Amino acid sequence: MTEKIKESLLPRLSVKRPVTVMMVLLCTLVVGSIAYNRIGIKLLPSGLERPYLNVTCRVNSSTTPFEVENRLTRPLEEMLRTVPGIDKIKSRSRSYESRIYLYFNQNADMKLAYAQVRDRIERVMPQLPETVRRVDVFKFNQDTDIPIIYFAFNTPEKFDDPYHFAEKTIKSRLERIDGVANVDFWGPQEKKIFIDLNRQRVQALKVDLYRMTESLRQDNFALSSGYLEDGGTRHLLRSMARFKSLDDITNLPLGTNGLRMGDVAQVSYRPINNHFILRTDGQPSTYMGVWKESMANTVDVYRKVARALEEEIPSLPGLEQLDFKVFFSQGKHIVEAIGNIQQTCLWGGFFAVLILLFFLRSVRMTVIITLAIPLSLLFTVIVMFFMDWSLNLVTMMGMMISIGMVVDNSIVVVENIFRMRQEGVN
Repeated sequence: MTEKIKESLLPRLSVKRPVTVMMVLLCTLVVGSIAYNRIGIKLLPSGLERPYLNVTCRVNSSTTPFEVENRLTRPLEEMLRTVPGIDKIKSRSRSYESRIYLYFNQNADMKLAYAQVRDRIERVMPQLPETVRRVDVFKFNQDTDIPIIYFAFNTPEKFDDPYHFAEKTIKSRLERIDGVANVDFWGPQEKKIFIDLNRQRVQALKVDLYRMTESLRQDNFALSSGYLEDGGTRHLLRSMARFKSLDDITNLPLGTNGLRMGDVAQVSYRPINNHFILRTDGQPSTYMGVWKESMANTVDVYRKVARALEEEIPSLPGLEQLDFKVFFSQGKHIVEAIGNIQQTCLWGGFFAVLILLFFLRSVRMTVIITLAIPLSLLFTVIVMFFMDWSLNLVTMMGMMISIGMVVDNSIVVVENIFRMRQEGVN
């Protein structure tokens, strides 16, 4: 009496519906290729959130750290400590800001914690002094808070205003690139108008500094003045009284006695005194970072920025000698890391095929097992694409490990088929 063999769904479908199986495989190849070309590429998977928040409160005028601690830091700490899930609180008070670090438990919901912190800040805002400019809550997001590229360049000597050159020439062009959210730079200082008073002349001429300040504010304005109708046409009117040059400030009257600003002060247009110097190869440099949008592809944005730095900007008139030195490139690291893993997968699959061919002694069996590897990977990419996952170090490592499991299972299936055919089962 022969034992009845229980049939499985997939083998029975594969044997009895070969055309259907072939069409499914072709669809997997087509959809998998499209998903592979459109799937996002990142260094690390999304969702890795650090369990801490940073609360920064800035003031308009400089004061002592002691006053900032008593009037800003302590009220904020007393209110923020009521947020559930906080493990530790640290604070730092400076003359111009109060910064509080909130460390949460590892299992804390950071989205809920962020909303609760914002709620506590809204409650304590009426108790804070009027000099508070704003209160910011920083929540780390690896997709948007880490620059995709960080570089430096030496400002040409022919530009007397490096800040204006970096902002209007380099920054403005990089911000036009699709996927770029923000561009920031450090090094050159913005030029501003300084009025340096002569103390002896101010005292000798008995100049009222309060009235002088009010005169500067009142004589420099642009105000809407209504409209004028003429023949059915409405003309908008504006009162323009802004300073157009340094001479306008120098000749500003300070009273009825003919005294002017230039008599008691020196007006100049110069950069702010820099407390630090950034240099590259011994030369003063401008350091610049580029951040991407949250939904943008890191590698695509990196390639567009790199193309702009290597081809577009140096092709502008007068910028042929501009040399960009890249210190950090997240996109380049991602491409190299993913490329190394892909190369490892290919070499691993190649040696697995050689070993199978050596032991099985059958090209047909080896081809069957070999085809299972790319088909399984393509199906995995399809699932990842529709689940809005990305190719990163973690998912690529998992796919590389899964290749071994696919090969092992394929060998078991092939050997079982071979054994059953030797027993006469069709």
